[in-house]
Amino acid sequence: MAPSDSRLDPPPAVLDAARAWLAPVRTALSSDFLAAYVTGSALREGFDPRRSRVNLLVVASELPSDRLDALSAAIGNDPKALVRFEPLFL
Repeated sequence: MAPSDSRLDPPPAVLDAARAWLAPVRTALSSDFLAAYVTGSALREGFDPRRSRVNLLVVASELPSDRLDALSAAIGNDPKALVRFEPLFL
């Protein structure tokens, strides 16, 4: 068994939810989208998406104000979602 502080791959359900959440974000960022990474407690043993948000690092080549407006419209905030995301855009 791995120590409690070792990094793991995110659960498949979290990856699937992240891909679905990122689809409109990628569209809003268009060619400025570079990459996205799951970070934080989702990479630790015992992660429970019902109790903790999934941290996402989204990397873009640029984040001009028109892209930020499009991102704001693309990011959903469904309090009933099984997996909730906490994004950081760089």
